[in-house]
Order: sequence, then structure tokens, then C-alpha cells
Amino acid sequence: MIRLVALLAVSLALVAAPPSVARADQTTEARRLFEQASRARDAGHWSEARSLLERSLAASPRFSTAWNLATALERTDDTVGALELLLDVQAGRHGPVTDAERASLAERVAELSRHVGTVVVVVDAPGADVRVGDRPPVRADASGRATVRVEPGALPISVADHGRRATRRVDVGAGTVHEIEIALPPPIEGPRQASAPRPRRRAEGGPSPWIWVAVGAAVVAGGALAVGLAAGGGEDEPVDADFVAPAI
Repeated sequence: MIRLVALLAVSLALVAAPPSVARADQTTEARRLFEQASRARDAGHWSEARSLLERSLAASPRFSTAWNLATALERTDDTVGALELLLDVQAGRHGPVTDAERASLAERVAELSRHVGTVVVVVDAPGADVRVGDRPPVRADASGRATVRVEPGALPISVADHGRRATRRVDVGAGTVHEIEIALPPPIEGPRQASAPRPRRRAEGGPSPWIWVAVGAAVVAGGALAVGLAAGGGEDEPVDADFVAPAI
């Protein structure tokens, strides 16, 4: 409980602090996490180093952190994740990149790309969710294309859009690009609503149904009165009855 209160107090202090102070605190935290990750790496604990580096990068995006995280991803058998991270770094999503760093990135991206396969799924439903193997789902763009980087091997493909589904399998080789067209089944029409039955028309010259309703009400009322008199009470008794007029 005391630890929870302390964490809440720190969080509130960071929110209330000026932006420059909050950034300084984040930088300090990122450096602390990076140093812990370095010690975990030296001990051969790559999974722990990966987790710490992910947190450090989230606290303060830096080229050096992302570069080392890519190494940790490779060492934990996530070559695809390492490649996608470095592509994000190339695009400037983790801080500015110098010319020397950009050259190193290009060389490393080329090396990783030789060990990763690419699947391009073309589906007749823009916005459909496309999943290849165990990678996170990717949404097809306006032209119905979805690009997914995967580890080589025989992988299932599933496409889903508003209840419609289609599946395939594909053999992906390292450094190759596979383009597959998938057509979803047509939409399933909902069950037709049964039209309401037409009311029966009474025979010409016959009595109106409302007459029978009135007669029935009178009979029920008379019966209730008779029962009350026979009981000797003679007082009005509550009658729980709702009369619903039939459809005309």
C-alpha cells in the first residue's frame, strides 16, 4: 500500500512539474534503465535486457537505445521486430539520425532483410484485418493491400472483414516477397422478417368483434359480482384483469 501511494505521488509530481523538469526526469529514468539493461546483457540475460531497453526507449527515444534494442530483439529470436524497429529509426520516429548513423542503419537493415520474408496480401475489402503467422494483424489500405514481414516458413494467412473470413497458407522464404490475392466470400444476408399477417375481414353483415368483447366483459363482471354475493361479503373486490382489444 505504501509503495502504491509513493508511485502515485511520483506520477502526480511528474504531471504537475514543468515540461523541462519532466523531460529531465524521463532522461534520468531512461539512462538508469539503459544501464540496467547493459548489466543484464553482460550477464547474458537478453530477455531482461530487451524489456529494460524497451522501457528506456519509451521514456526517452534515442538512437543508441534503439540500436541496442534491435540487438536484444535478434538475440531473443525476433528478427522481424529488430528489422521493423530499425526501419522506424530510419524514418526518424526515435529521434534525429546523423549521416553516419544513417549509413550504419542502411547496412544493418540490408543484412536483416536477407533473413526476413515479406507477404503482400491483396484482398477485395479495403480495411480488412490481415494476419500472417503470429504477427500482429495489419489493416488493408484503401487499395486492399497489406504488407507483413515474417519469419521464413509455412505460415497461415487469415483475412477478416465484418464477419467474412478467408484463410490460406503460404511458404515464405528468407529474403523473398510473396504477393497473394484473397477474395472474401460474399456478405451473408440477414434473415428476412416475416410480414405481419393480414387481419381477417369480418363477413358482410356479421356482428362486429367489439360486440363480443363487450359481451365477454359483461359476463366476467357478472360472474365476479355473483361470487362476491355468494361469499356474503357484498363489498367490491379488486379484479386484476387487463383486456386487450384484438387486432382489427
